[in-house]
Amino acid sequence: MNFQPGAASISNDLAGFSGASVAIHDQDTSVTEEFAELRVPIVQNQPWTRELVFDSGYRHRATRPQDPRIPTSSSCSGRRYATSASVARTSMRCVPNIIELYSPQTVTNTSVVSSDPWAGLNPTAPLSQCAHTGVSQAQCGHIPQCPASQCATLLGGNPTLKPETADTASIGVTLTPSFITDFQLSVDYYRILIKQEVGTVPISTSLQQCPTTGDPAFCSLVVRARTGALFGTTIAGGGYIIGTNINVAEADQRGVDLQGAYRLGMGRAGSLTFTLNGSYTSVASTSPLPGFGSYDCAGLYGATCGSVFPKWRSNLRASWEAPRINVLFSAQWRYIGSTELDSNTSNPLLSNGVYNTLNARVGSVSYLDLSAIWTVNKILELRAGVNNVLDRDPPVIPAEITGTGSGNVYANYDTLGREVFVGFTARL
Repeated sequence: MNFQPGAASISNDLAGFSGASVAIHDQDTSVTEEFAELRVPIVQNQPWTRELVFDSGYRHRATRPQDPRIPTSSSCSGRRYATSASVARTSMRCVPNIIELYSPQTVTNTSVVSSDPWAGLNPTAPLSQCAHTGVSQAQCGHIPQCPASQCATLLGGNPTLKPETADTASIGVTLTPSFITDFQLSVDYYRILIKQEVGTVPISTSLQQCPTTGDPAFCSLVVRARTGALFGTTIAGGGYIIGTNINVAEADQRGVDLQGAYRLGMGRAGSLTFTLNGSYTSVASTSPLPGFGSYDCAGLYGATCGSVFPKWRSNLRASWEAPRINVLFSAQWRYIGSTELDSNTSNPLLSNGVYNTLNARVGSVSYLDLSAIWTVNKILELRAGVNNVLDRDPPVIPAEITGTGSGNVYANYDTLGREVFVGFTARL
């Protein structure tokens, strides 16, 4: 494999190419990959199960660039032990990718932390905690406040990242009862444990925990300028909260995935097909630092959780196949469950001590999509439809919570409103 970056890449101005402030020239890269699989049938066509199979596999891939300054690999290796009844366990070790390692670090303003609680002549936080955040006792009470309700944060990659390790376990079952024709239901429970996860310590958590605990793990992330301010424009000058990638201690996610399908024949009128894809997240826990505790974002949203994490979300589609006119009509219901504001919880890693009544809850959101596909003949196929038929607006949330700027919405929701589309496929 030969890598030949262009002039823009070797200028060191692009994400992933400014790693050690060195230009990356033509590279010869060797890739080795090994895999093995074993499948052993155990039981077949019994009253209590259609098939039970033991399945085991191993896969490993290593990418070794000629230049030692480029990370060794960005792939994973793992082992899997499973049966057709969907009992599986996988272990993986993944090194950080080049973006996580070498994205350029920059200081930028953020509304997630809108003010410095130790700034101004009348600080809102105890002066006894002030020194923990990196200023002298004499400066406390005389620190300039963050302008325009925006303190600063340092974002970007981290070349000292270590590999992530993940342990995934799942168990599931697929039901095809004989007394219901053309019906299938799959239920899968999973648990994913990630250690040394690449992520960030939320900057609001760092600013909250440093003064109250004095823990260097948090206080080292609060970098004051000479004036003690938490705003600035350069890395060397200070005045920011570090929000770059680090190896977060641990993440634990558990949930249930549901898939169902049912086809109802209607003779000459064609057939109706219903499909359901749903996901229930029971736990989405993160430990920001080793031994410091954890917070669970399942069913929450906010500045610390970073987005909305509804416990239940699903897509339900109903399709009518009309054979006489060769048209497939479909209606889809997209559902995103409700969430609560993370800072309103009792967890000290999430709570800021102030209950936000106005933004306490984001209600559930539903979208309706309609489409049709007309098979004119063997050559031509026409399709048309409307997404978000009712033109449902996304929930509008203050920027200090979303951190998304003027949009004030999360990408999980439909931000474009009603969309009408038409298209065709011609086979020549």
